[in-house]
Amino acid sequence: MHKTASTACQRAFDAHRPHLARLGLRYLAGPAPNHSFLIMALFGADGEKFDRMRDAGYIKPVYLNTDYLSGLWRAFIDDSRTDALLSAEAGGYLSKERIRGLRDEDLRNFDLTALAFVRPPLSFARSAAQQMLKQSHSFAMMMHQPPVPDYRVRFEKYIDLLDRDRVLLEIFHASRMREGDPAVTLLAMMGYAAPAGLKAPRVNESMSATAAKLLSILADATADPGRIERVPMPVLRALRALPSKFGFGELERGSLRGAMMPRRLLRLAQDIPGPPFAMPVEIGDAAEEASSEDVAWISDVLATDIKVFDSDYPRAGPLLADAETFEPDEIRVAADWLSRSARIRRRIGGDSRARPPSTDS
Repeated sequence: MHKTASTACQRAFDAHRPHLARLGLRYLAGPAPNHSFLIMALFGADGEKFDRMRDAGYIKPVYLNTDYLSGLWRAFIDDSRTDALLSAEAGGYLSKERIRGLRDEDLRNFDLTALAFVRPPLSFARSAAQQMLKQSHSFAMMMHQPPVPDYRVRFEKYIDLLDRDRVLLEIFHASRMREGDPAVTLLAMMGYAAPAGLKAPRVNESMSATAAKLLSILADATADPGRIERVPMPVLRALRALPSKFGFGELERGSLRGAMMPRRLLRLAQDIPGPPFAMPVEIGDAAEEASSEDVAWISDVLATDIKVFDSDYPRAGPLLADAETFEPDEIRVAADWLSRSARIRRRIGGDSRARPPSTDS
């Protein structure tokens, strides 16, 4: 599942591939530790999302070279002498027909097992809402498309095709983690002891509420550039002062209507410091209502009420009407962050990999 420390686990497994191989577990050495884009490119998982990200420049060119990817895949699966691990959140969105084909053709020499962490619904919604902001979904859009976990979509196909005992699920909660670590827990689910030093690093930290407010407005502006006027004027001036390669001028002119936010602009905006992110109450309520049947289904599969593990979730949050309202301190910090970034990038020649100086949040 998305939002279950998957990136951290993938980086840990990739960094320890030689150690895992000595234990008898091969981790696919693809273009990145996360195999999702490889799965999307080769097998059409979540194809619409892949196409949208490709068109916005978020997909590395290597993932468009299917001959190269097919060679990596073939070399990986042709060696069935040891256990092999493929880690891709997109695997939950493979079609049932494609999973059947993998089972009966590509992976017929393996005893196929699916493993996943299952994140409780409201905890998932809070984390997924931040990811949706990064993918050009505003808070208003989330009311029509709430961040729901899609348990049944992700897992039922595997249960039907592999049998229940070949689908190993664990609740993503601190109380269920071996040694407090998700990567160690996944290895234990496979019957392996983690090599010394293998731990999931901390990645994908939560964004600030200030960053979320700005990203939400910018996401709306990709559909209707006139909505950019909701950005406070000091912040708007700082955005307009950014180098052209950030793409804000294109967004404001309406050249990106319906497209994803420019990647450089996104990366800059999501790092704005400020108070912690809090999901608007109405979005949490919408997600809870939309996923009620799904939650009942996964609770039945797990033989435990997964909502119990959401018991410590803070339901207090801003109302939707306030979720894009900036406090004076937020305006000052955001404008300063963007202005300093523009100055730094001009001074170093516009290197998009450089980041502004860190600021305590």
